[in-house]
Amino acid sequence: MFIFRELDLKRRYFLILTVCLLFVSKTYSQSALWVGETYRCDATSAVMGLTSDISWTNNGGYVNLTGSGFYRDVKVTQYFSGSATIKCTWKYRLFSSDRWRTQSKTWTIKCKENPVSISPTELTLAPGATATLTYSHKYSNEYVSAANAYFSSNDGSVASVTNHGKVTALKPGKAYIHVYSKIASASNSPYCLVTVKEIKPTGVSLPPSLSVIEGESKPLTPTVIPEGASTSFSWESNDNLTAKVSSSGIVTGIKKGKATITVTALNGGFTASCKVEVKEPPVAPMDVTIEKSVRLYKGFEYMLEPKLSPTNSETTFSWGTDDSSVATVDTNGHIYAKGLGKAVIKVSTKNNLEAKCEVNVVELPADLDLTRLDKNIRIIGNLVNRTLK
Repeated sequence: MFIFRELDLKRRYFLILTVCLLFVSKTYSQSALWVGETYRCDATSAVMGLTSDISWTNNGGYVNLTGSGFYRDVKVTQYFSGSATIKCTWKYRLFSSDRWRTQSKTWTIKCKENPVSISPTELTLAPGATATLTYSHKYSNEYVSAANAYFSSNDGSVASVTNHGKVTALKPGKAYIHVYSKIASASNSPYCLVTVKEIKPTGVSLPPSLSVIEGESKPLTPTVIPEGASTSFSWESNDNLTAKVSSSGIVTGIKKGKATITVTALNGGFTASCKVEVKEPPVAPMDVTIEKSVRLYKGFEYMLEPKLSPTNSETTFSWGTDDSSVATVDTNGHIYAKGLGKAVIKVSTKNNLEAKCEVNVVELPADLDLTRLDKNIRIIGNLVNRTLK
């Protein structure tokens, strides 16, 4: 009786143990991770008896497993949809004389969210138009921040894109612009749907007026309404002896007078006009003069005013100094006395005429009544030319 009772206890023990092990083999854990985040899968709580032949497998997902024995650290290396199944399998037996049995534990790993986003997600462009796409990381960690992204079009004949996201519409159709990154698999990369379609113009405009001199050429740029509408143009002058216009809208003055330039949008026949006045060339100066010398207190300012001959001549001026530590001059001939000493200020005309002024910067007298002087002051000889307040 005692022997049979002992056998019954062993059978009960093995039955309970087998049920427990079967339950453990079917249990699993589930975790949602960011890209770059690590989760430890530890099967030690399910281990009983003697063990052998430990193995780990991964089915699905972009994860990296590191570790040994009954644990693995699982890191998500790329965003993926769905899930990754991590499984640890091993053999066990309770006693050395017992047969080997198989046991396992399973974990399900999912991604929380795609770390890369694109903006905008839809674009409608006319052929020839451009737009810029941007990408951003929805969250940041060391792993995500180090992953550079780039853009790519699935149909470069419809819309092309640079690595930095500049989209150029080429012909009517649809194209998907994806942003790829090593932290988001190609099948899960965010994209922008680009629709390229021809936008018909409803009008065209030109600047109301343009002034050119004889022999001078200036461009006229038509504005098509609405923005993004595509069309080609034809150009016409009502007086080619006064002003002519090229097929690309370049207006050239021929002789003094007035003319009207008209542009026609060939897609729709819309027109616009610009009044062009052609002037005679300005008289070039024969001579330029400025004051030959100026004495200034340190820290004071003075304005040089060049005079042209003949008086009806026109030109532009450029200014310079040979010692900016003593005196500087701006583009309008405004001198500022910075330090003691002498400097030469030079003015040049467009036709290469020159004039020079010697600036002598002196120390401000201690007994000078500054309350009655402004800073536009100079010294000529021993006389003070002052502006009283």
